[in-house]
Order: sequence, then structure tokens, then C-alpha cells
Amino acid sequence: MKRQNCKILLLADNAPTHLLDETIQLSNIKVYFLPPNTTAHLQPLDAGIINSFKAQYRKLLVANRVETYDLAQKSGSNITPVDILDAITFVSEAWNIVKSKLQEMIDELNLQDSITAERFIHIDDKILIELLSDEEIIAAIISRPENDDIEEDDESETNISISNKEALSSLEKVVQYFKNPPDNILVDYTELKTLNALKSKINKQIQDNAKQTTLDSFMQH
Repeated sequence: MKRQNCKILLLADNAPTHLLDETIQLSNIKVYFLPPNTTAHLQPLDAGIINSFKAQYRKLLVANRVETYDLAQKSGSNITPVDILDAITFVSEAWNIVKSKLQEMIDELNLQDSITAERFIHIDDKILIELLSDEEIIAAIISRPENDDIEEDDESETNISISNKEALSSLEKVVQYFKNPPDNILVDYTELKTLNALKSKINKQIQDNAKQTTLDSFMQH
């Protein structure tokens, strides 16, 4: 850079790892530190994609908590807490929304050489980086005890009358089971989504069957 007389302005935030040693002298690079507590407002990624992603994640989280609370109130059950799988699901859905919005913005540019949002995101993937080998990854993972085999109850009964609340409670247990299944059972996200849809149907049935008791009907008993 010095031979080419190339001048570079490097913008950095105030993270401790960005501090320069006083003994380092840069001839063609000038480092300018942003004002404190302005990263979220000035840096493009924080103000753009990262901010959008966080907003979409919060929307999904709030919607889930409202639905879970309403379900618990109507069924008389406990409020199911958010677990790691829920968080991962919210992250995946939020990122898909961000990619969709990014594609809309790219399309508005009317570029001669059009590019998809997916290709734009992975545009740096071909840059060579040092990757860990399988052996190194395995060595870095702490071994965990194998999950205890869950014995299945082979007993089956027919013509059993099951109330909506019992069905809802049982289905909730099934959902929790498949959120942390044994190693030999692979569960797809769409399958969990189907179970949650069934929970919503049962909850609607409970709501539709609920009738306000009037004074006349009370006196008849």
C-alpha cells in the first residue's frame, strides 16, 4: 500500500479488541473510532440487517408468548416456557423474513445483472478460510451421556372417551417429547408445526364449547 501510495481510512467501534498498541505506527492507514454507544445507529449491519433480524425475532417471540398465555388460560394448564428449540425456530423464521425483504430491496434496484438474496448473502463463501477437521471438532466436543431409552407402553385401549382438555394436555406432552427426542428419532420442524396446529384446533374446540351459564340454567339444576 505504501508503494502504491494507497490511503485507507478504517472505521472501528470501541470494542477492547480494536484498541491499537501505542508502539504500532501506521503510515498509510488511519484508524478512526466511532463515538461510544453509537454502534447500533451508525454501523450498516447493526442499523440494517441485524436490526431487522432482531425486530422480526421479537415479533415471533411476542406472538408465541401471547398465544401460549391464551392457551394456558383457556385450558387451565401451565404456561409452557420458551426452550432452546423454540428460540432456534424463531431465529430460522426471522432470518427467512429478512432474506425475503432483502430480495424485495434488490429487485427494486433493477440491476442489469440481477442477483438473488441467497447468492448475495453467500457471496464470500468461496474465500479460503482455515476449517477444523472432523477429528478436531470431535475432540472439542464434550461427550454427553446417552439418553436413557424410553420404554413404550404397548398397552392399547379402544373406545376411550377423551375430553378436549385431556387431549390438549397429552398433545402438549408429545410436543415437549419431540422437542428433545432420543438420538435415533429425527424430527422435522414441519412435523412440530403440525402438532402445534393440532393444539390450536383443540383449543378452538374448547373455546367453541364453552358456554356461559345463565341464572335460569343454574336454577334448573
